Amino acid sequence: MIQDGVTVRAAAAELSVSVRTAAKCDGRYRQHGGAGLADRSSRPHAARGR
Repeated sequence: MIQDGVTVRAAAAELSVSVRTAAKCDGRYRQHGGAGLADRSSRPHAARGR
């Protein structure tokens, strides 16, 4: 986001999300490109004690 001249804080405010969420999305986009922004499962990878 900063590469486009928009700070993470400004993008978060515009999208009505927390700065933490915007930073996570920014990191995923930088690492994986557009594919990093696809919906992701929130299900745990493993369940302890099973």
